[in-house]
Amino acid sequence: DKTQATLRNPHKHKEHWDLLVDALVEEGFVETRAEADKYLKLHSQQIRDNGYFAGMEKARGMALPSIAYNYRFEVMLDYGQRWAERLSQIDNFGQITTEDSKDLFQEYEVQIADEGTRDFIMALRGRVYNQQSDSGLERAMSVMNKLATGLQLGNFGTATLNIIGGITLNFIANPPMASLKALGHLARPEFHAPRFRGKSFMRALSDMVEFKNLADMIQEGRMRGAINSDMISLLRDTNNVGGYLRTPEVLKRLGAPDTLNMNELLNRFVNTTMKWGGYIPTEMFIRSHAQLAAKYALTDRLADLQKNPLAKKSLKHIRHFQEHGFDYRDLLTENGTGPKTENYIRVMSNLTQGSYKVDQTPIHLDTPTGRFFFKYIKFITQVSRMWYKDFYKPFISALHGGSQVRVEVNGVMTTRRVSEFMKMLKFFAV
Repeated sequence: DKTQATLRNPHKHKEHWDLLVDALVEEGFVETRAEADKYLKLHSQQIRDNGYFAGMEKARGMALPSIAYNYRFEVMLDYGQRWAERLSQIDNFGQITTEDSKDLFQEYEVQIADEGTRDFIMALRGRVYNQQSDSGLERAMSVMNKLATGLQLGNFGTATLNIIGGITLNFIANPPMASLKALGHLARPEFHAPRFRGKSFMRALSDMVEFKNLADMIQEGRMRGAINSDMISLLRDTNNVGGYLRTPEVLKRLGAPDTLNMNELLNRFVNTTMKWGGYIPTEMFIRSHAQLAAKYALTDRLADLQKNPLAKKSLKHIRHFQEHGFDYRDLLTENGTGPKTENYIRVMSNLTQGSYKVDQTPIHLDTPTGRFFFKYIKFITQVSRMWYKDFYKPFISALHGGSQVRVEVNGVMTTRRVSEFMKMLKFFAV
């Protein structure tokens, strides 16, 4: 927000800096303006872009006047999301609590002799912790990337290609019957009698048809983490550009503020074009279809495993689960309800539609410059990853006797082989 921009660059935002200085004196934080200047400069040295807890967390160590804080409800929601992500980082990579402590990346850095490998590990660390360059070039690329996103994706033609390609990928990644069943469920409308009282004619007509199954699946996906209410955020195309622009006099006369938040303006532009151009609605449908198809497919696979875990079809299911990091026994135990099941559906949804996480996108593509120049190559890397894991590997393994799977027989884990030579045809012919 404007306070953080001011603390990062007080000379550029002198007017707001003076307001903060005056507020510090008036609210009794310091006694003189000189002390207030020193106080704010000390705080500004701690400001970092994309910090997981930003100003709220900083306030625990150094309080600021009330005008420095953002009290909107959305801030609290964002704080909860950042808390969950930070907790996951600590759980997986450790936490730096003292000057001498290190996280997992730093521990490996000192153990590796190859300079290139060390550079990659630290670049990976920066990506995991969302550390980004604040250079003028990167900010310019962020602006260009957002403009390209709104202009290129925010139109009916792109939305049409998106829904055709997205649903096709869902059919490729999941069994055809599960995908078809999910498609029929989501596209089934409910009809209501028209109610014109208190509504416009067009609104009353639109309310006659309701896609309740789709709405319920979107809500379920948001709770699961497979669908984000702000799809632009999920696509990682809204990195803070920062900076404020002076409002033209003609807009000031119409009641506009003295300065315009550049990042907010660009976000509104992208959201508006992609919403009314049809991209966001189609993306919601595709991701809902992906998770429902995965849900139906999981039910069918677990049913096969319960009948006969040693059957060839069951062994194929086990290979599928193992390839994506799941123990089929955990999923059998949960029987469709539980954290492992939720994680499986989330993984399978991201497998085809992507979330641009560090395990799906090369690091150099997931920078402002990479996102601008290689915007559509990002998705190709994700589809290539799906093709390699679910089609190419089984095909090559079939040429060498089949894939090895671990299956439990009478309480003892044994190794079996299963061949999926023909699966490669599905990728090209569904």
